[in-house]
Amino acid sequence: MIAAPRTRCRSGFSLLEVLVATTIFVFAVVGLGQLLNVCSDQVQETRYTNRAAQLLETQMNRVISGEVSLTSQGDSSFDEDADWTWSIDAQADNNLTNLYRVTIHVSRNRAGGPPFEASLTQMVLDPASKGTIE
Repeated sequence: MIAAPRTRCRSGFSLLEVLVATTIFVFAVVGLGQLLNVCSDQVQETRYTNRAAQLLETQMNRVISGEVSLTSQGDSSFDEDADWTWSIDAQADNNLTNLYRVTIHVSRNRAGGPPFEASLTQMVLDPASKGTIE
């Protein structure tokens, strides 16, 4: 009697299975890397937006309080953050005295891209025309 050949049960993965799994893993890592780059760009954009809003509000408060004059000024650096510059455009209202349309612009240069810019416009009474409290 001739004995039938035994079939061996192999444990482990074949080379093809390993290559397919590796390919899927590499595509997943590349996709996650791209997603992290996009998220990083969005985080930086949000930081710039928040900082610009803070600087705009600060400058507008300085104008309202009379610390900054109601005359148009070109680009100037901020004392507290030299990476940012600001300018002001103040136009008197033709119908009402002592009322100005004030627009403040802030900007920051970005490495390898266009500068980040933001502005705030508000109607402001001339602080010099306001009464005093004694």
